[in-house]
Amino acid sequence: MSLFTEKINPKARCLSLLLAIMPLSFIAGNMIININLVLVIALALLFYGKEFYSYKLDIVDKTISSFFVIVLFTGIYNDIFFYLEKSWRADFSTSIKSVLFFKYLIFYLILRYCVEKKIIYLKYFFISSSLASLFVCFDIFYQSVSGKDIFGFSSDGMGRKLSGPFGDEPIAGSFIQRFSLFSFFVVPLFFLKFKKYTKLLIPLLFLIFFVGIVFSGNRMPLIIFIFTLFLTLVFQKQVRKYFLHFCFI
Repeated sequence: MSLFTEKINPKARCLSLLLAIMPLSFIAGNMIININLVLVIALALLFYGKEFYSYKLDIVDKTISSFFVIVLFTGIYNDIFFYLEKSWRADFSTSIKSVLFFKYLIFYLILRYCVEKKIIYLKYFFISSSLASLFVCFDIFYQSVSGKDIFGFSSDGMGRKLSGPFGDEPIAGSFIQRFSLFSFFVVPLFFLKFKKYTKLLIPLLFLIFFVGIVFSGNRMPLIIFIFTLFLTLVFQKQVRKYFLHFCFI
């Protein structure tokens, strides 16, 4: 099965669509994120459980897994300490949160397996991430002009920061920084027939995302965004040949 073909089975298409909804879930809120996450994990185990359980972990997987084990051990240790000290915090809530935190490890391992076995159709996720990032940027632009975004969230009391669809959470810059990077690869990887427009499209996307992060007021995401693009130019020839000439401007 080719990673970039649309001839995929219904199970793979279902997981691909759920993964594509993930960027939109961040905009919708934590409850939607958790529901989406649980659905991906549950369906992946239901569809490919036998193959997944026999999957061998490499050194990177083991290192990441050890981090989650340390988090769990630390949570249990802290709760036992508070319990022995008869503290008001002796409700073992930290241990419960540490156990629930393991869903992210399972999610990572499932994604790694599905990508390696070419089960997930990444085109959906790339397009969804691109559209979601553009939506957040234009929502911020609208909020900067009108004082409210399209959902009615006001910029009053936010200072120099604009949160767009995230309301009183100033995380728009982080969202754009994380999900906008996929947009630079959509045309080179999935829409080769529009290749002739790439020299114009990629610099335009860069300007939109760059200004969007600046308007959001989040400084660190802006630095990470620029640094990540620098690494992309160094290591990704598909994007470099369309984008490098624009850097001089």
